[in-house]
Amino acid sequence: MKRIAQRVSFQFRLAQAAKRDAKSPRLPTLWYENKDGQRWVPDFDKEDGTNPPPGYHYQWSRNPLTLQDNCLKINTPEEVAACPHPEEDIRKTYGWIDGVEGRECARCKGSQTKNVSDPWPDKWDSSGSYNLMSGNSGYSADLVLALSRPSPAELLKAFERGYVGSPVVFELADAVILAASGCERCMNALAYRYGLDWGYARGSKDWDAAGTTCFICRRGPRIWEMLERGKR
Repeated sequence: MKRIAQRVSFQFRLAQAAKRDAKSPRLPTLWYENKDGQRWVPDFDKEDGTNPPPGYHYQWSRNPLTLQDNCLKINTPEEVAACPHPEEDIRKTYGWIDGVEGRECARCKGSQTKNVSDPWPDKWDSSGSYNLMSGNSGYSADLVLALSRPSPAELLKAFERGYVGSPVVFELADAVILAASGCERCMNALAYRYGLDWGYARGSKDWDAAGTTCFICRRGPRIWEMLERGKR
């Protein structure tokens, strides 16, 4: 036990030294462009650093800490056949080769294609799918990193909290799903177990007070037995 603690402590000192020496640049997540594609990045540290110069009318933004969920509706022949395809719901589709045209019914998402010189067929194609709904959820970057590549400092803190065994290490994509999909108390319990500076233990008063649920909670003790393996 003492040897493990000494090794983790040594790794912690190395990690702290590396953190002091390496300072990565912050990449922009919001910027403006003019008609020539020239970019202007706001400086949020300055009082007047957020108003774009004249001519910069195109605002670009990206959010790297977002997970998107999409629900697609699969077209069915029965729904397309039952649709009356009213004229006001029919939209032209594009991207066809010369001499071919297409259209889609916005109500049932059925589609048709034909040669330009031919009449429209009676039957509508029901293949494909369409986006029914989408949703975004954010996640904590430090939690994702701890789940996928825990640092020596985090391992040491987890050890001090009573977690002797090595934590389960997730692939980056799985870590993002966990961090973005878990409820309030599971996120805090994961942060606590993986040695972050925030969070609280599973089963603590804060855990009970939160009262939230998610797919991690609903799977019961089995998943937490895996996550908390080696706890003394």
